Amino acid sequence: MKIRPMSPTDWPAVAQIYLEGIETGFATFEKQVPAFEVWDKAHTRSCRLVANEKNSIVGWAALSPVSGRCVYG
Repeated sequence: MKIRPMSPTDWPAVAQIYLEGIETGFATFEKQVPAFEVWDKAHTRSCRLVANEKNSIVGWAALSPVSGRCVYG
């Protein structure tokens, strides 16, 4: 497995993994996968990674500023 910086062309695979996380209800409070442009604005560009194994993206991680959503109170 290799960890590398995420590029915009990785978004379809990242979005699929994101959707799987939404479906479990454990990975995010989101109800749908955002468009890349929305996700892009919300995440720090210098801290986006994908895990690549056998030419497939199998995981990802990204940092974002503190959320203003009222779900943590």
